[in-house]
Amino acid sequence: MANLDLTPEDHNILTLLVQHTSDSNLLRRALAVLWYAEKQPVSHIAKQLRVSNTAVYKWINFFLDHAELSVVERLSELPRGRPRKPPEERMVKKMLAGTISTKEVDKIISDIERPKDLKSSPDNVEAKITDTV
Repeated sequence: MANLDLTPEDHNILTLLVQHTSDSNLLRRALAVLWYAEKQPVSHIAKQLRVSNTAVYKWINFFLDHAELSVVERLSELPRGRPRKPPEERMVKKMLAGTISTKEVDKIISDIERPKDLKSSPDNVEAKITDTV
């Protein structure tokens, strides 16, 4: 895993979070990031926070991979489970339920440019379906 070099501003934000947050999950993640930046081993961090090594690795990797987000956003809960399909895909599948095969629905979805075509109007979807069927 890559080194984590915190900017002075990020370090100050993390320190303030540790001192003032009432959210235990946010506190653990902030401590993990601070300790990792201080070169403490992941196994030691995990033991101190009573979580798995895997959890610490996930938190650190998310923090490193999403530098465009704020510090608090990088410490937020990670989505769990399988990602949901975009709402426009669910809409198309409901519109077409029972009228054409799943393979044809998947082809329509892959042919439609996302997000502008589907989010702008259901008429675009219907036009594309009419062209395909």
